[in-house]
Amino acid sequence: MADAPSRTAWDRLWFGRDEGGRGAVVRLGFFLLLALDSWEQVEHAARYGAGHFNVSHFPALDGLLMVPQASWVLVLFLMQAFLAFQIAFGVAVRSSLTLLTLAFGYTYFTSQLNSYQHHYLVFMLLLICTGAVWLERSSGREALPSWSLQLMRAQLSVMYGWAAVAKLDGLWISGETLSLQITPAWAKEWIASAGQALGVETLSVYAAMSVVVIAVELLLAVGWMTPRMWWLICLIGVPFHLSIELLEFKIGRFSFFMVMLYALVLPDGLIAALDRLRDRVSAAWPRVLDDRPHMATRVIGAALVVVMLWLLPFAESRWFALLAGASVLLSGGGRLSLGLRVVAAGSLLVASGTGETARDYYRYMGGDARRRGEVETGIFAYTQVTRIDPAYHSGWVRLGDLHRRDGDDAEAIRCYERARALEPNDVTTLRRLVEVLTDTGQQDLAQEHARALLRVSPDDPVARRALGQR
Repeated sequence: MADAPSRTAWDRLWFGRDEGGRGAVVRLGFFLLLALDSWEQVEHAARYGAGHFNVSHFPALDGLLMVPQASWVLVLFLMQAFLAFQIAFGVAVRSSLTLLTLAFGYTYFTSQLNSYQHHYLVFMLLLICTGAVWLERSSGREALPSWSLQLMRAQLSVMYGWAAVAKLDGLWISGETLSLQITPAWAKEWIASAGQALGVETLSVYAAMSVVVIAVELLLAVGWMTPRMWWLICLIGVPFHLSIELLEFKIGRFSFFMVMLYALVLPDGLIAALDRLRDRVSAAWPRVLDDRPHMATRVIGAALVVVMLWLLPFAESRWFALLAGASVLLSGGGRLSLGLRVVAAGSLLVASGTGETARDYYRYMGGDARRRGEVETGIFAYTQVTRIDPAYHSGWVRLGDLHRRDGDDAEAIRCYERARALEPNDVTTLRRLVEVLTDTGQQDLAQEHARALLRVSPDDPVARRALGQR
């Protein structure tokens, strides 16, 4: 019976009860962040399967699966963002989570193009969530079973422990690795000043910081599995990850995910206060939104989803629009759930029009195709680039180059002229115009552009040659 107290503590840890609102807070933060992260991966989809080449995270997958295609991966990233947004607000959680986990697992494990280690962590957390009934709870009045939340805490404990062990290396402990990872000038100057003030070499300051990082990660590894330490690791872990973000480490959204996941160990009182705030916001919605919509309303909602996703600036996303619309039409839920699906589609449409993600998807595709000599694919991609962003100067130049390689000089001239209209004094554009106009026998126009080229580049050999100068 000597181990009875420890056994009781162990049982409480895994099979006790958690503050009822914790699940809703974690769900909202984690899945909204995942929706944003999935959208930001869209631009990288173009590189999947480039050159019909791929290396997966598990070599066995290369023999079992087809080489991923950019269009598939694009649709899967869009689907992940759409589903994660739904789950964040409690819409069709079980089915959406299953699809999200499968899609996320495919896009991560099938290619080393996705090398963010926190995506492996996200996949492990998604697997844990698939068996978590707390995701469907909409009220914090009832306590939650601890086991699924505790599994997430255990996963984070393992992550911190492994991160510390992986740093038990001479290059890390010497400070050399950290000195390369910290890039902001202000941080490097501060560290150098600290070394001077202490009378030690700058590398010694980096070495001390490196050892502190290992110690902090070991402390956090223990703390995540020790409820009495949760208040302490909140005070240490959140600033730790915010400082990593401040130092501009190239780790994607990892710091944001980690800061949000500290909701798993926030004090119960704070979680209850956050959940009460969420309840007040929910109470502002008319109760009629809980009613099941009439079929006509559902058809209108599905049509809105299809239209908004159809308007995404991706030629390959039409099937996604149709599938999403069908899922809305066939799914259950109240009017609020239907409205949130429409909002999810609208959010993707707004995001596609406010950033460079859509343009860069095709820019990466076109750049890869151009370097491999795949002219037809390159022309398609850069045509999409200039359609999405007509003011993108480099896109017009690249498209003109590809048309020249394809033997279509007239179209190349049109593209170069569009580029020059955007940047009249760009040397590269002027050279291209001089060359193509000379090759097509349009000497007067070629010499006109050559004189313009000499004004910005007086010794340019292309311009001098076109004007018959030495």
